[in-house]
Amino acid sequence: MILERMKEIVDGIRTVRPWPPVARRVLQLSRAEEVDPEDLVALIQTDGPLTAQVLKLCNSAAYGFQREVTSLREAGTRLGSEALVQLVLASCVDDALEGGAIPAARRRELWELSLRNALTAHFLAVRQGELDPDLAYTAGLLCNFGYLVLDAHLGDCAAELDARRAAGDDESQAERAVLGIDHARVAGRMMRRWEFPELLVDAVEHHHEPGRASLDPALCALVRLAERLADAVEAGEDLRALEDPAGEEVFRLTGLDPTSLRGYEVALQLEMERARALALAAG
Repeated sequence: MILERMKEIVDGIRTVRPWPPVARRVLQLSRAEEVDPEDLVALIQTDGPLTAQVLKLCNSAAYGFQREVTSLREAGTRLGSEALVQLVLASCVDDALEGGAIPAARRRELWELSLRNALTAHFLAVRQGELDPDLAYTAGLLCNFGYLVLDAHLGDCAAELDARRAAGDDESQAERAVLGIDHARVAGRMMRRWEFPELLVDAVEHHHEPGRASLDPALCALVRLAERLADAVEAGEDLRALEDPAGEEVFRLTGLDPTSLRGYEVALQLEMERARALALAAG
């Protein structure tokens, strides 16, 4: 039964909308040592719907511009190349979610969750000082993207998953026990299909088990920490809960100090507000 469920989920990956070629080229261009904003704008403008969605997000309350941004060139000037790339990637995730076979409320939940994780991962990478904030943002954005497929193939397994969680399994453990595969590995398979860099695939695929990452365990651990931190801030939990033994590995791998997290609380709450504003703007 589990093998049948896993095959159905893996087969479902092929039904997800392809990652737009222009977005893949934008990601490649952003990895260059020097990025010419004009080249970036020219590339994005080759995709009309993507351009429209980027401008829509750019004009959201998340950025608070006093007058409407009407062109990508103006968006690039005001926001900078890094933020422009982030909006392109976020727009593609939103588009893929819209094409998924899951309820609209769940799509909106996953969209905001993706933004929260991405912004928190970027925030942590900047403060960690050694990891690339752009890579952290992208990995955070996509780390839970496997739910787009997993949720559509749960069938009558939801109660079994709940029972596993109640028994003490974490999310990934419960999914593997019931479905034969977890959301992280589903996301990794999707990203390989879309020809993402293996470094990003590895970070997403193992973010629940950072020690198993083969390319950059520190990036992988930071993505996991960002996810847990975003959840805690959004739920209004005491950030000291992240200092439990289960969190020791992520702090060891990233070199971040768990006691410093409480000093980030206010700044992270602002990032959560940005995520909500972007999610609301997408509709």
